[in-house]
Amino acid sequence: MHSEYPYISKNEFLFNMMRLENILVSREDVETLSQRISTYSVTPQDIRKIDDMLNSLSYAQKQLSVPGLDTIKHINKLVVYGTVSDEKEGTIRKEGVKITNTEWKPPIPDEFQAEKIINNILGQDPDVPDITKAISLMIYLMKNQLFSDGNKRTAQFCANILVNADNLAISIPFTLQHEFTKMLILYYEEESKKEHLVQFLENNAVFRKDITWT
Repeated sequence: MHSEYPYISKNEFLFNMMRLENILVSREDVETLSQRISTYSVTPQDIRKIDDMLNSLSYAQKQLSVPGLDTIKHINKLVVYGTVSDEKEGTIRKEGVKITNTEWKPPIPDEFQAEKIINNILGQDPDVPDITKAISLMIYLMKNQLFSDGNKRTAQFCANILVNADNLAISIPFTLQHEFTKMLILYYEEESKKEHLVQFLENNAVFRKDITWT
């Protein structure tokens, strides 16, 4: 039941996302950064990334439709704006990528096949909760790395669009990010680890939005 989920503020959501991106901010920094004011502790490169996060969150919060591939590509364009070359913003990658802490490498995506898989995730039986669909979409996008950069951020914003109508948020708490990363790597390397990861996220990464989101 939704009433069982703990509350999360917008700033805590952003803090969790920044820390998952290895941006070394404090919770106090986030309030300043969310007002588009830089702090001495954050590099200019990270300021650009944070600005893109704020723009992406603003866009994602207004979306109530199912996030198909076109929306996912648009989110990625917002997420990486100004940090990659123009032709790579929101474009399905055509080159290989390397993932830290594993020798596993995702194959170069086939756009038609990716769209089919995404549609299958989103079009599951109506009895499958939107939370489960959202988390399945998120970890699919993280694992398959459809874009040259910004895949985890893109995946999280797209998953959150899917639960907007229920006033929910999906966010990996900072205190659990080390455990999450280990489980995500295991899922990268072995598809059978998916259900364990989904259960972990359903139990620990689903929140109700508090009044700061309005």
